[in-house]
Amino acid sequence: MDNYKKNSRKPHKAKLVKSRTGKSVVHLRRLKVSSQSVTCKNSGNGLKDIPFLRLTGIWLDEVGFGIDTKVDIIVDNNLLIIKPVAIK
Repeated sequence: MDNYKKNSRKPHKAKLVKSRTGKSVVHLRRLKVSSQSVTCKNSGNGLKDIPFLRLTGIWLDEVGFGIDTKVDIIVDNNLLIIKPVAIK
């Protein structure tokens, strides 16, 4: 366990930010879009880097995105909205 603590980075802490209306509080997470190599026949070396965004953490469960939750992803200009699919 000590070795894990030495080699791990500090976890990001959620920041509390007031919404535009000022009535509610939302969690803000700052992440980095990285790259992932995928097989591509048209690429010279057979690989192509594509954008990759990874969301992990207990905080997902705390805000309603537990394991096996189905989600909708809405793309609107430069905004991604991820919301749980309502169970019918």
